[in-house]
Amino acid sequence: MIAESQFSGRLWQGMRDYQEDSYLFCPLGEDALLVVLSDGMGGHQGGDIASKAAVENFVKECHEAGDLTDPPGLLRTALAKANAEVAKANEGRDEGELSGCT
Repeated sequence: MIAESQFSGRLWQGMRDYQEDSYLFCPLGEDALLVVLSDGMGGHQGGDIASKAAVENFVKECHEAGDLTDPPGLLRTALAKANAEVAKANEGRDEGELSGCT
C-alpha cells in the first residue's frame, strides 16, 4: 500500500517572483501512484492558474474514475478534461491574456 509519507516534491522558483508550475500526487488503488506535473507557460498571463487548473482537474478525473483496468484510456480522458478546463479558463480573454501550460 502506498502511504503519503513515502513521497514528496519540490518546485524550484526560477527567474520569476512567483511560481507558475504545479504538481500533485494522488494514490490510486492499493499499488498505484499518480504523479502529475504541469509547467505554466512563461510569457503568458496566468501560467500559474493554467497549470494549477490542469493538474487539479487531471487528478480529479483520475480519482473519480476509479477504474484502473484501462490506464491509457483513463489518462487520455483525464488529459482531455484538464485541457478543456484550461480552455474554459481562457474563454472571453483577449489573445494577449491567454494562459497555458504543458
